[in-house]
Amino acid sequence: MLVTGTASLAQEAQPAAAEPVKEKKICRALTPTGSIMAKRKCMTKAEWARFNAENQKQAENFRDRQSNGGGMSSAQ
Repeated sequence: MLVTGTASLAQEAQPAAAEPVKEKKICRALTPTGSIMAKRKCMTKAEWARFNAENQKQAENFRDRQSNGGGMSSAQ
């Protein structure tokens, strides 16, 4: 019976070690355009990297459209 108890303890310890480690969340205060109230947003480091890359891409696209005359014209 002692052997069985030791085996069950070993089985219980294995699933705990197999659990994925949760990434630490990083929180930032973001103020949307047109608002004075900041909103708190929490994401992992990888999620923030994707968020920043997407914002950078959108800013570059906007600058490209503005420099190529693709923006709104005042003649309308």
